[in-house]
Amino acid sequence: MEGGLEKIQTLEDSMVRTRDERITEEKGVAPVFTVPLANIDNLREGESCHFEARLTPTNDPKLKVEWFWNGKPLKTGSRFRTFCDFGFVILEISPVYPEDSGEYSCRASNDYGQAVTTATMKIQGKHFMITQLSEKQTRIRNESCDYALICPHDAEYLIGMCKHCPGDD
Repeated sequence: MEGGLEKIQTLEDSMVRTRDERITEEKGVAPVFTVPLANIDNLREGESCHFEARLTPTNDPKLKVEWFWNGKPLKTGSRFRTFCDFGFVILEISPVYPEDSGEYSCRASNDYGQAVTTATMKIQGKHFMITQLSEKQTRIRNESCDYALICPHDAEYLIGMCKHCPGDD
């Protein structure tokens, strides 16, 4: 049985190498955005916004995902919701306002590095033309509404409550 011990040693060495390779594979990797955020340019005030990107690794328990607006940390709340699951990172904003326009960034980091993806959003505000018809009458007009008001103080209320204006609920 010459060479039998050598064969056993070779098999044992290959098992050790395989185990070492597995340990190397299980080591983490730095995050990478495989699909970046896309710019959003055509939203109107009152609509909903959906930013989405794809990220690897998907199974890193130490992965930290943060969102920024114009370089400052974004505070989530009733209008701003974030999700990170199965390699998807999502930011939803509803409703949007013109002052939400700007640069949105998502930063993913772990023990091995970080990655950032950035996109811009531009929100078009509602456009109304307010005309003083007389001392006691005001007219409000946009592409879908035309109102004559007896009291000029009703203009602000009406703009906010109009059921015909795009983007209003």
